[in-house]
Amino acid sequence: MTLRFKAANSNTGATTFSPNGISAAPIVGGNHTALQGGEIAATGDVWVQWNSSVGAGSWVLVESSGGGLQVASGTKSQHAINAGQAQAQSVTAFTTGGISTALTLTPVPAITAYAANQRFRLKLSQASTGADTINVSGLGVKKPEAVRLNWCQSSGGICCKPTRRCRI
Repeated sequence: MTLRFKAANSNTGATTFSPNGISAAPIVGGNHTALQGGEIAATGDVWVQWNSSVGAGSWVLVESSGGGLQVASGTKSQHAINAGQAQAQSVTAFTTGGISTALTLTPVPAITAYAANQRFRLKLSQASTGADTINVSGLGVKKPEAVRLNWCQSSGGICCKPTRRCRI
């Protein structure tokens, strides 16, 4: 069963819904966990769908005008990522190959040319032992530069951290 209602108030945390005197049941996000706050906006239109398999029965928030929607953690190339994954930098676009100072990067789809200030978020496949270079899509060797100030950069090259963004 799917219901739509106009919210009287914004939610500030976990929320329940009790349509027409039916026992209150929790409203959960699209990832099937309790609301955190800000998903329902006052005077916003809210769509919920009953799911008896979530907990002891829950209303799943399908849409909420003016509110943020929870999404499950993205695990495949066409999935959306949630704010937690972005903030933790747990989703890496590419992993390098090659050897310590001569890295390779093979994005899919491949780039056809280098461009000024081109950036890649990548996970280095090994620690640095000297002045690093990178060859992206076989277009030629370039010296990457770290673009986050809290990542170290030495005169001989970049210090390789497990995850970094690099500009070529």
